[in-house]
Amino acid sequence: FPANRRNYTVRRTRGSLSAGASLDIDGDFGQRTGAAVVEFQRRHRLTETGEVDPPTWDALGARSDLVAVEHIDATHLDVLLQDGPYLDDGHATVHAVDSSAQRGVRRAIEHLASRHAPRSVSLLRFHGHGGPGHMIVSGGQTLDALNSFGGEYFRPPSPNTLALFGRLGSIMKPYGSIELHGCRVGAAVNGRRLLTGMASACGVPISGGVRSQRGGHEASRFEGPTTTICPSGQTLANWSRSVVGLCQD
Repeated sequence: FPANRRNYTVRRTRGSLSAGASLDIDGDFGQRTGAAVVEFQRRHRLTETGEVDPPTWDALGARSDLVAVEHIDATHLDVLLQDGPYLDDGHATVHAVDSSAQRGVRRAIEHLASRHAPRSVSLLRFHGHGGPGHMIVSGGQTLDALNSFGGEYFRPPSPNTLALFGRLGSIMKPYGSIELHGCRVGAAVNGRRLLTGMASACGVPISGGVRSQRGGHEASRFEGPTTTICPSGQTLANWSRSVVGLCQD
């Protein structure tokens, strides 16, 4: 996936990145994967960063079908000003939504679903403020326009909740994933409940940080420990193997 992903988990073995390297599909960007990236960069006379950065993706020829989408909660101007310049780098589609265009979770999801075809998005990242089990995605104050993805939506989930988040999942590729970049969104019991519920409803892994996120020039990556929950309680390794097999069928 795009944008300086040193700590990003490997979702799909693709193209010539694996040529000459014997790598197990385990879902982790480990030392051997990093070494394979450096070797690829060396062979193609790229800067040897060990990261699958934009020049490396260009050399892989992978950007044509790997679509990244950044969703910025512009109701918080600090998020837009701090993160926006580092996300709008030409390697992703950026949606900077404010309360005049999007009020609440439902309309934020409708906004994304109306602008992206089914199974077209490889990576979807939400940028905004957050807390354990809460990712703020848009303005909204009424009951029908709650402004955050919340773990309590899934305790237990209602049919309407499952349908709404299922619509969000419908735009994701089978090997795609969703990241929640608010501070500590994946932390504590409510954080795990949110990630587990979204993974089940969306059908793709959901990742959230368990510590504060600094944003700014590091907005395109998590800046510390994360938690990732896969659909149906699968381990990341098993899920990675299953989707690679699915993509090869």
